[in-house]
Amino acid sequence: MTKGNFRDYLRGDRVRLKKYLYVLRPVLAAIYLERDLGPVPMQFSILLDSVVEDDKLRNSVNDLLARKMAGQELDDGPRDPVISEFL
Repeated sequence: MTKGNFRDYLRGDRVRLKKYLYVLRPVLAAIYLERDLGPVPMQFSILLDSVVEDDKLRNSVNDLLARKMAGQELDDGPRDPVISEFL
């Protein structure tokens, strides 16, 4: 499902912002499991802080989360180069 969402929704110049979250959660969960950190936390912010060490990436994801909290997760937006490169 992650591959399909990435392929279908995150490769253009403009993307639906919630699709980033649909792809980020399972990718971060896989990293968490690869690092043998135990059960994957349900809270996204804990998962993010546990596996993302790069400040630029963390800031980009936190900006995305702030937009989601503001009700903008359904909006289209420009492709985020930092998140896209990570994925």
